This record gives sequence, structure tokens and C-alpha cells, in this order.
Amino acid sequence: MKRIALSLGLLIAGTAQATPIDPEDARDQQRPVATVVARTNFLRGDIAGCPSAAPKCVRKGYLLSGDPVLLGKTQGGYREVSFTGPKGTLSEGFVPVAAIKPWTAPAVWTGHWVRDEGEIDIRPGKRTGTYAVDGEATYGMHDPDRVKRGGVNIGNIDGEGVPANGLLRGGDEKADYECAWSLKLAGPYLIAADNGMCGGMNVRFNGFYRRAGAPAKKR
Repeated sequence: MKRIALSLGLLIAGTAQATPIDPEDARDQQRPVATVVARTNFLRGDIAGCPSAAPKCVRKGYLLSGDPVLLGKTQGGYREVSFTGPKGTLSEGFVPVAAIKPWTAPAVWTGHWVRDEGEIDIRPGKRTGTYAVDGEATYGMHDPDRVKRGGVNIGNIDGEGVPANGLLRGGDEKADYECAWSLKLAGPYLIAADNGMCGGMNVRFNGFYRRAGAPAKKR
């Protein structure tokens, strides 16, 4: 309701415009996936002399052999990685290039996908070759005060379609105030991007999701 009221105000002011999917989120959808080959700690890259094997760079968090990671920039002999655990918690840092290898297992669209404050269900669609998408995201679930006063913002996405050029899309980013989103499979990850118009204030679907089982009961 708040988003509708804001949209009407902008229309009256004559500043309505289409909202494209965030380019940075779209670039994240091109990140390759790899497998960790041995236990390794995340390394810091935000202070001088890091990433390296120096004690000041080594973080407590670590990855285990077989863990899937999404690859970011390379810095010397190290690669920036993002890892989403089975419960949807995101961890990021650098690891040695020697500690990873390309992911080779097949990817499957259908399932119940989760990340912190977000979940997406993908099922076979009604038409052959299509997939049906149903997702929900929130903003503020970790703030007890917001939860207590009912101040958690909510958003939803849904649609049915066929992946094209590796992307499953929904909505219309060329229409004023229309929710638009795209999904990309990367091994065991589902990478989502949106245009920031799919829910209440600060609600976003963008991010890295992990499959957490079969699709939940349709909302």
C-alpha cells in the first residue's frame, strides 16, 4: 500500500519512469561457480597486505571441501568468493586460487530456494517446458522492534515462463513502477536480480539462493 501511494504521488508530479533491473545485480548473475577442494579459511581483503596468508588476514569463518562458491575478482593468487549456506546465510571473503576448481555437476531449476529474508519456489509450469515462480522477501525480520510493531516490509514475485539465454524473467522493467526480476542458475545457486519495485521499502529479491528442498506449499 505504501508503494502504491508513493507511485501515485510521482505520477502526479509528472516524473514517472520505467525502472530497469539493477546493472550490478545483473552482473552478479554472470559470476561462475566453483567447488572448494580443501578446508580453507576466508581471508580479509579490506586492509593493507591482504588477502594473504598473514595471520591478520585470516578470518574465523571457513569453507569445507565440496562447498560451492560463486567467484568474484582475482587479486594476486587469491579469488574473492561468496558462499550461501543451506539455511541461506551469506559469507564472503578471499581464498587461495589453488583451493577451488570449476563446478561440474548439473543444475536444476525446480526446488525451494532460500537466502536471508528471502525464499523462491520454482515448479514445472502448466505448459510444457515452462517453470512457475513464486517468491517472498522481507525487510526488517531481524529487528525485534519492527517485528513487534508490525513494521516488517514484504514483497512478492510470481510468474511462469521459459528460460532464455540462461535467464528466467518476470514482470516488465520497461513499465512505470512495475516489478521486474530475473533468475539465473549457477550450479547449486539461484542468483536473483530485480529492479527494486517488487515490494515495500527496502525489500529486494536480489542475491544468492541455495536449494533447501522441494517447493513449499504454494502460498
